[in-house]
Amino acid sequence: GLMRQASCPNCGGPIEFKLGSSLAQVCPFCRFSVVRTDRSLEALGRVADLVPSAAELAPGDRGGLGPEGQREELVVGGRLQLDHGQGPWDEYFVELTRQRRWAWMTKSQGRWKLMFPTQPTGPLPSWSQMSPGAQGTLPGAPGTWTVQERGSSTLISAEGELPEPARSGEQGHYVDLVGPDGGFATIDYGDGSQAPKLFVGRVLQNQEVAFQKTAAGPRDVQRVDAARLRCPNCGAPVPILAPDITDRAACASCNSLLDFQQGQLVFLKAIEQHRQRPAIPLGSEGELFGEKALVIGFMERGVHEDGQLFTWREYLLHTDSGYRWLTEDDGHWTYLSPCSAAEVEPAMGGLNMKRGGKRHRLFSTANAHVRYVAGEFYWKVETGQTADLRDFIRPPNVLSEERTASEVVWSVGRYVEPDALWKAFGLEGKPPKRTGVGPCQPNPASLRFGCLTFLALALGLCAVSGVVSAGEEKVVFQQALNVPVTTRNEPDPLGTYAVLSAPFTITKASPLGVTVATSANNQYVGVNGALIDEASNEVREFYADAGYYSGRSGGESWSEGSRNDTTYLPRVPAGTYRLRLDPYWTSFPQPGGPLGNVAPTLRVTVQSGVTSGMGFFCALCLLVVPFLLIFFRYAGFESRRNQKSNVTQNG
Repeated sequence: GLMRQASCPNCGGPIEFKLGSSLAQVCPFCRFSVVRTDRSLEALGRVADLVPSAAELAPGDRGGLGPEGQREELVVGGRLQLDHGQGPWDEYFVELTRQRRWAWMTKSQGRWKLMFPTQPTGPLPSWSQMSPGAQGTLPGAPGTWTVQERGSSTLISAEGELPEPARSGEQGHYVDLVGPDGGFATIDYGDGSQAPKLFVGRVLQNQEVAFQKTAAGPRDVQRVDAARLRCPNCGAPVPILAPDITDRAACASCNSLLDFQQGQLVFLKAIEQHRQRPAIPLGSEGELFGEKALVIGFMERGVHEDGQLFTWREYLLHTDSGYRWLTEDDGHWTYLSPCSAAEVEPAMGGLNMKRGGKRHRLFSTANAHVRYVAGEFYWKVETGQTADLRDFIRPPNVLSEERTASEVVWSVGRYVEPDALWKAFGLEGKPPKRTGVGPCQPNPASLRFGCLTFLALALGLCAVSGVVSAGEEKVVFQQALNVPVTTRNEPDPLGTYAVLSAPFTITKASPLGVTVATSANNQYVGVNGALIDEASNEVREFYADAGYYSGRSGGESWSEGSRNDTTYLPRVPAGTYRLRLDPYWTSFPQPGGPLGNVAPTLRVTVQSGVTSGMGFFCALCLLVVPFLLIFFRYAGFESRRNQKSNVTQNG
C-alpha cells in the first residue's frame, strides 16, 4: 500500500495521510505540495498562502450525509481555493468512511453540491462546445444534461490532503451541468494538456448534510461581528445579515461598493446611482409560502426599449433553503426560487418552455442592466452589469431565464397579492398601487370555471328537457279539412269554411302540438285556429301555416319551404275540448313549376305530451349569456396583460 507516515522531503516535518483515497498533501509546516508513492514522498513546490475567506470547513472536520438517523460519515480531507475572476471560492476534498469513496464538495447560493469522480464511457465534449444552455448526454451519466456555467479558474492555494497535487497559479477550464432529479456534474478540462475529468453527483437538500467542526488547530477568522460592520468609506452601519452567502455589499448612505472578505468590508469604489428607498426595508423578516425569509439585498434593474426606460425592483431574500427573490414591477409582486435548468425543456420550437409537463408561453425578453444596489448579494454585483432575460408565464406562475456569456440561471416564481405580502412581513401602510395587469397576475375571470359551469348547466337543461319530453305522446284528435276552392290572402271574414270539430278529451294536463299537413305545391296554406274548453268556454287561439315552392332556374330544379307545420300550446288542463279551424290558401306560381291552381288537401292532428324545441333553445341561449360575459371579461384582462409583452406570440 501507499506510505501513510513520513517526513516532508522539503522541511523534514512529520506528515501523516489519514485518508486512504488521498495521494497528495500540503505540508502544514512549509506549505510545500508533496505527493506520496509506495516508498517515499516527493516535493513538487511551494503552495501559496491561503487567502482569508472564512471557510466553513477545515481539514479534519466530520459530518454526516443522508437522512437523519441513517447518515454516513464524511471526513474533510483538504481544501482547494480557486478564483474565476470574481473572488475565491472553496472546494473540499471529502471521503465517505464506510465506502472508502472520495468526492468534492462545494457550497454556492446556500446549497451544498457533492460530486464523485466518474469514468466517462466515451469522449467528453470539448470546452468550446459547451455553451450555457446547451443540452445533451454525458458518457457515463444517464439522462439529459444542461450546461449551467462555463468558465475558467485559477488555483490560488490549498491545504490538507488532496486526491492529486496542488500547484498555485495553475489555470484551467471547467463546465458545470445540471441533470435530472437534482443531478449536478462538473467537467474539469484543466489546461488542456490532459484528458478532461468528469465528476457527477447532485445538489443536496439542506437537511441531508450536517458538519461538526472537529478539526484541531487554527481556523480562518470567523464572521462573528458581521451584524456590527460599518462602511469603511463613510462609517455608516452596513450590517451583513447573511454572511454565509454574501460576497459583495453596497452602502445605502454613500453609494460605496464594498467587498466582504474575512468578516470585514473592503471599499472597492464609489458608484453613481440615484438613491432609492426600498418599499420593504432591508432586514425585514416574514414568511411566504411556508418559508421564513430575511430581506438582505435590494436592486433596481432597467431596460431601454423604443427610446424609453422601463424599471423594476428586486429584493434578495435569505431562507434556510437558500436564496429567494421578490420582484416588484408597477405594484405587482412575484416570489422566485432557483430552478434547475434540467427541469425546463423547450416547447413549440423554443418559443415556449415546459416545466413539470406544463407549458409556459414566452411573454417578454430584455437586455437588462443594474441601475441601483443596496444591501448584500451572493455574487460580485455592480451597477451597469447586464444580462439577457426571458420570462415565460403560466399565471399565476412564471419561469425566468437569466443568461450571460458564461452562465444561464433559471428561476420559478408565483404571483403574490400585495396585501398578503404586506401582512407576511408585518409592514406598515399600504403596498405600492398596482398599475395595469402583471405578467403572471391570475385572471379573476376563470375561463375554465365558466366552461365547466356552462357545460354542467347545459347538461342539466338537457336532462330536464329529456324528462319533460319523455312523457307519453298521444293523438287526441285528427281530421281532414275542406279548403276553399278559390284562393284568398286571408281567412273568410264570414267564416264560410270554418269547421267546429267533434269533442275530444285530454286525460291529464300536458302541452299540445297542433300539426297541419298539406299537399301544398307553390301554394301557401294558413289555418286560424282556436282551442275551446267545453266546460268553461275558455278560448286559446293559435295559428298554423305551411308553404312549399319549387321550379327551375338556369336549367336546375329547386325547392324551398315545407308542406307541414306544427304549433305548440303550453300546458293545457285536462278536460273536454273542441277545435274551431278556419283554413285558407293562395297560389304563388314559380317559373318551371306547377301553377298551383288546384286547391291543396289539409289534415289537422292534435297530440298531447308534445314539447317544442324552441323553449330548450331559448333556455340554452340564456345560459350562453353569462358565459359570454365571463369570456369577454377574461379576454379583456388578457388583452391588458399582453400590452406589457414585447413578443409577437401571445397565444
